[in-house]
Amino acid sequence: MIVSINPGNPAGGTGTQYFVGDFDGTHFTIIQREPLWLDYGKDNYAGVTWNNMPDGRRVLIGWMNNWEYAGEQPTLHWSGSATLPRELGLRKVRDNYLLTSRPVAELRKLYGKSNKIRKLKVNGSSRIFEGKMFVGSPVEIELTFDVSEMTRMDFPGKFGLRLSNQLGEYYTIGYDNIVKYYYADRTHATSEDFSPLFSSMQYAPYLIESERVTWRIILDWSSVEWFASDGDVVITNLVYPTEHFDTLELFTEDGLIDVVEAKITQLESIW
Repeated sequence: MIVSINPGNPAGGTGTQYFVGDFDGTHFTIIQREPLWLDYGKDNYAGVTWNNMPDGRRVLIGWMNNWEYAGEQPTLHWSGSATLPRELGLRKVRDNYLLTSRPVAELRKLYGKSNKIRKLKVNGSSRIFEGKMFVGSPVEIELTFDVSEMTRMDFPGKFGLRLSNQLGEYYTIGYDNIVKYYYADRTHATSEDFSPLFSSMQYAPYLIESERVTWRIILDWSSVEWFASDGDVVITNLVYPTEHFDTLELFTEDGLIDVVEAKITQLESIW
């Protein structure tokens, strides 16, 4: 059962929580009392799903905005867009159920040119795909990290990806291996201070227990949709840089991480 609330999102403003239970057609019986969050970012609200889809799929589209600043953004176009369609799933992790979200498979129909890097070691920072970013087009970035030895002494306290431009504006996503949470930082991802509630950081508690972890990031002109740990954690945020982000930088803090593969794929227009 998904419940869209305003306010109440841990990230601030509007958001969507979910409860796991059984529905008999009349009554919903909760088996998991603690509410969890469909999306830990600021900009995914009031999502709707479709009934009777082929193969029993459950697909959701949300409103990519937040009532804390809706209508105040520094843009005349693409203000209040929808999220990418996401296929929902349910996965049991220890004593809890997680509602997973993944971009629908049909997104592949928009795939254009791509570039790939394999077996990269990052200690500090490393720029990737310089000159091959497809700047001005939406792109999908896919990163696979080897996290099989997260307890070793030189494993980083934090690791992640920073998107930036030549004006010093940037957006950061990462994982904190000390506190065990994913985080997104958009405090420097907009050209105007149009709302005191826009500049913010978001956090998603999550314990990584697999040997590899894959992130999918959909970067568009004014949005970043991040699907981490096979869709267990999603963080959707609007961004308004003065110029397109044209630099990708992998980073670590206090350690080294192995990147199994990094891939960037151009997404063709649907129009």
